[in-house]
Amino acid sequence: MTSPSNRAKKKKMLKIVSGTKKVFFKRTKTKATDTITGKKLHGVNPKAKSKTAKRPTAMFGGILSGETRKLVHEETAKIKENIKTIEDIDFKLRPYVEAALKRGEKNAGNWNRKNLH
Repeated sequence: MTSPSNRAKKKKMLKIVSGTKKVFFKRTKTKATDTITGKKLHGVNPKAKSKTAKRPTAMFGGILSGETRKLVHEETAKIKENIKTIEDIDFKLRPYVEAALKRGEKNAGNWNRKNLH
């Protein structure tokens, strides 16, 4: 049985001369990065105390940076206004634009005054 300090660690089997040995690794926390540009995301705090403080509320928050999110929303608006088609969007941005379009259709009937503030 493993010791309590090793239970949450990642395990890896290591080949040695006499057979195999189980080696435990401590998990390292990495900085949150933008999936498209690779830049570090600001305002994402993995050391926050409560679970709600860790959870981003903006659309694509914790996934895309502010600049990239703005670009995705602009492209989504261009598609809604029939200025561009989905085929004209960059391949990296296309899944996020499609998700924003789906989310916009889902929330179209839920518009009220509270959404403005």
